[in-house]
Amino acid sequence: MSKVIFSVVALAVSFFLALAHSPVYDVKIVPEVCQKMPPVRSNYTPLGTTYKIGDMDVYESPYNSSSSQVLIFVYDIFGFHDNTKQAADILAAEGDFRIVMPDYFRGQPFPSENFPPSDPNDVQRFFADHGWNDHVRNDTELVLDYFKRLTNQTKFGIFGICWGGKMSVGAATDLSEIGVSALVHPSSVTTDEANFVKAPMYLMPSMSEPDMVPFYNILRTKLGEDNCGHRRFDNVAHGFMGARSNYSNPDQVAAVNETLSLINTFFHKELRN
Repeated sequence: MSKVIFSVVALAVSFFLALAHSPVYDVKIVPEVCQKMPPVRSNYTPLGTTYKIGDMDVYESPYNSSSSQVLIFVYDIFGFHDNTKQAADILAAEGDFRIVMPDYFRGQPFPSENFPPSDPNDVQRFFADHGWNDHVRNDTELVLDYFKRLTNQTKFGIFGICWGGKMSVGAATDLSEIGVSALVHPSSVTTDEANFVKAPMYLMPSMSEPDMVPFYNILRTKLGEDNCGHRRFDNVAHGFMGARSNYSNPDQVAAVNETLSLINTFFHKELRN
């Protein structure tokens, strides 16, 4: 009888751990500003090129097409936006990474003209169609396979903003090719997910999210002090490096530049190992 009880308890524990691990988008733990603040009009002209990997468009920033280090930039709810591409281009110019941004939404992001939505559940419904295990994992593996076929493309990292931060947790947990990761003002990330992360990770929440210190403490124990990092930007709101970024705001520009510098330094260190 005791063995049966133990087995039942073990199954229950496994079930709830699996639920905690599952990258489900939960509108109840999304920063309020994420649900209400629309994107900022951009005057930036992206410098990169767009091409197909399978049926998916991929934007690639210029400068480093011969680099052996590929970083996947996972965008926010508004998909391909010139403000987001601007951050990608800045990172590409300052480092020697190939920066690629897959269009996981296939040209159909959450419509900015309907933002904020009258029904917050519209956000939930949208992301229910774009979960890690729905198609984002397969799309990311498609990108990895594409670059692995190029003989010198051997090292990969991933970083994401808002929804993309949540997806980056999935990649850092499930994909062995991912050597390093970062979350920038992420949405819907729970502390329990840190227990499953395998790749080195840098956390960069804004003033709008939880400080993620409990998540960071788990990473420190699990991965070691040298393989994780934390910087909270407590003077800028959620969205400062995505479609909501305002490059006429000095505080946001400083936050973007510092974020990209931290990514550049941390990713170089981890991908050298």
